[in-house]
Amino acid sequence: MSPPDPVPALELGHDLHGLVATLHNGPGWRVAVWTQGCSLRCTDVCLSPHLLDRGHGRVYPVDIVAEAIRRVVAASPMAVEGITILGGEPSDQAPAVAALARLVHQDGLSVMLYSGHGRDRLAADLLADVDILVDGPFLPAAYDATLPWRGSANQSLILVSDRYRPADLAAAWDRQGKGFSVRTGRDGRLSVSGLQSRGAAARIAAMVTGTI
Repeated sequence: MSPPDPVPALELGHDLHGLVATLHNGPGWRVAVWTQGCSLRCTDVCLSPHLLDRGHGRVYPVDIVAEAIRRVVAASPMAVEGITILGGEPSDQAPAVAALARLVHQDGLSVMLYSGHGRDRLAADLLADVDILVDGPFLPAAYDATLPWRGSANQSLILVSDRYRPADLAAAWDRQGKGFSVRTGRDGRLSVSGLQSRGAAARIAAMVTGTI
């Protein structure tokens, strides 16, 4: 009898206390999971420069991450619809990300994934349990503030599964619109989510901390 497959590990850009539900990373209330590390390096004005380098995050077995997500969902006063996996570049940790998506799907949550690669560059195994994909790099020159859940016109919002219809996403965008959230980690570091401008994020953080 062969031994069971080892549980894959996922390097995140935050600790598990940084898992919270927001309205700014896809349709409905979603738990955002930020992976650490990006080999793509598509722009010199990355919105999350602290997530670019591997080895600077926190590493957890995928089943521990899934259990932490369950706790957030159970404690949330709002009905949580799914998770959104961002980075960094999630496809750099494709086996672990795919395993997390599979566990979350088993819990009945939907999965939204961001990648700087085009869909044709992503492995089928990675997308097996993904419902919504935003693909392509963020290009500041192509920024468009009217686009739902993406920043630049080159990026595509793709329905990978049949869980959502285009009308579902349009209705959710009409309800939610564009916004941002700010949270403070246990280490005191601020995290700004939902903005497509590094300068704007820095100004918001400075306002919160009273440095401007």
